[in-house]
Amino acid sequence: YVFPDIPKNVVNLGASFYVLGGGIGAGISGYLSSKLGRRRTLILHDIIGLLSTLLSVSTNIFYMLIGRIGIGFSAGLSTTVGPTYVNEMCPTEIQGKAGSAFNIFVTTGIFLGFLFGLGTPSSPPADGGLEWWKITFLTPAIFIIVRLYIFFKYLIYDTPLYCMKTGNHVECRRVLSAIYVNPEVEYAKLEEDVKKLNTQSEKSGGLQELLSPAKRKGFIYGIIVALFFTGCGVNLIVLFSTYIFQIGIEDPTDRTPQIFTFLVGFINMGAAYITGLIIEKYGRKLLLLGG
Repeated sequence: YVFPDIPKNVVNLGASFYVLGGGIGAGISGYLSSKLGRRRTLILHDIIGLLSTLLSVSTNIFYMLIGRIGIGFSAGLSTTVGPTYVNEMCPTEIQGKAGSAFNIFVTTGIFLGFLFGLGTPSSPPADGGLEWWKITFLTPAIFIIVRLYIFFKYLIYDTPLYCMKTGNHVECRRVLSAIYVNPEVEYAKLEEDVKKLNTQSEKSGGLQELLSPAKRKGFIYGIIVALFFTGCGVNLIVLFSTYIFQIGIEDPTDRTPQIFTFLVGFINMGAAYITGLIIEKYGRKLLLLGG
């Protein structure tokens, strides 16, 4: 009912544009995190995400689609740079659990979106008040503002690895002092790791090296796993679940599609929580096979 004069296929582009923006954001995330740093890239993500959130509640279809691309771009940055930031800031012994926690928060966010969808009416409010879909779309702005505050108030330094790689040794020591009991020991380890990375980078032959006999098999397996992960249709289900469950339902007031979409999000979140509890015990491979 928001865009009654716009063809439904055009309105549905909002979901497709989100994926498009996500691909662009993920594609340039490595370059941005190397040039700007992990922290500043995530701050850029938050600024773009906040502006895009405001655009996405516009009743102008053009502004709404631009907002969806921007939100997708921000999500692409966050889902690639975010785990890197968490991994590099955490002590080695808890990196696995920290990575699982990141996935748990992602799936919880998806679940909350589906939960909000349960309250979305099929027509605008009779009293002319704020429409529910706008509340749903604006909710992420709260989390974005909170994270920006945390970045500027508390997380004022980048990761130790990035500081070391860029020659900012004073800042590197400050961050390590806040994380470890023996920061100098960790500083020496990190310094050695960076030397090894620089040596490997000098010897690296890019794609040619990945296709060498020593690394070809792992490279191909990685592509296959990623291809089948996306090719199985999980993104289609997450983005278009409500439309899928609406097939064959004529009554616009029937809440069955929203209920089943809510269940998809609940199961998705539950799987992430369970994975976080058992990943260290059973390993990644077994969980991937189970999935």
